[in-house]
Amino acid sequence: MNRDRAPPVLVLLTSLAVQLAGCGRAETSGGPPGEVRFAQVKEVLDSLQCTSCHDFFPLTYSALVDAPAQRQPCLGEVRVIPGDVEGSLLWKKLAPDVAVCGGKMPAALPLFGPPPTPAQLELIRAWIEDGARQ
Repeated sequence: MNRDRAPPVLVLLTSLAVQLAGCGRAETSGGPPGEVRFAQVKEVLDSLQCTSCHDFFPLTYSALVDAPAQRQPCLGEVRVIPGDVEGSLLWKKLAPDVAVCGGKMPAALPLFGPPPTPAQLELIRAWIEDGARQ
């Protein structure tokens, strides 16, 4: 079995369950810059269902911050560079209208998680700008 992706049926069922539960677009209030912590960012990433595609990837602080991507086409790009939003692969993958290697996340298919809301994007931006605190 290809470990890069969850089975399509599992992805579909997970997506439907989240949508039916009404939690797929949960807003996260992170407070002003300087107060955002990784737990808040992880909550956003969980709500975007990142692990439905990235089941091989642990959503941990050490797997994101100062960690290089391990797969093509983004091999070697740093996932989160504290203080550098525009250089961080996570930001490039999520933010609209920003060039990135490979495709945007989440994938633009109904089987995958919802796109991030402006509030969620702002929380992630603030977290990275302020040094990506744990």
